[in-house]
Amino acid sequence: MVSISPSDWCCQSVKVSWVQGEGKKRDHVLINNFIDWNSLETALEDQEPTIRSWSQLKTKSIKRYKSLCFSKDSFDPLDGIPFNQSCANRFEYLFGILNTFVEEHDENGVRTEVGQQIIKDYFHGKKALFSDSSDTEKRGFKEKMTFPHPEDPQGPHFYALCMAK
Repeated sequence: MVSISPSDWCCQSVKVSWVQGEGKKRDHVLINNFIDWNSLETALEDQEPTIRSWSQLKTKSIKRYKSLCFSKDSFDPLDGIPFNQSCANRFEYLFGILNTFVEEHDENGVRTEVGQQIIKDYFHGKKALFSDSSDTEKRGFKEKMTFPHPEDPQGPHFYALCMAK
């Protein structure tokens, strides 16, 4: 956001609430507000370049989402598929939610208040972005959903989290 001085908006950031359909507030976000040319120019120069390929998405995701563990072949299904910016943006959005969720656990593995809110907002309800697999899927596809964990030599781990379409 850019505000021109003099203005009632001459502050470094503005708190914005996202209001969904029925007036239900979802998130509060601080948006940078640039009130002088130099700070805007510096911020624009510091911006990461836009992703232009699946390979760039993979590299950026592994580097940026440190709390997620990507298998060596996790991006292989995208090989041969034409790059789509909207899809790449969606991947980043979903990875961001999952990364924050992983980070929102205390030293004992107990979810923080923010972690609980993420579960409520993104894992429950008709429009959930993520869901647990059904018991039938877990039994039928256990082998396909069991992966080695690069940081845990104790053996493979079973994962049953699905991203909703």
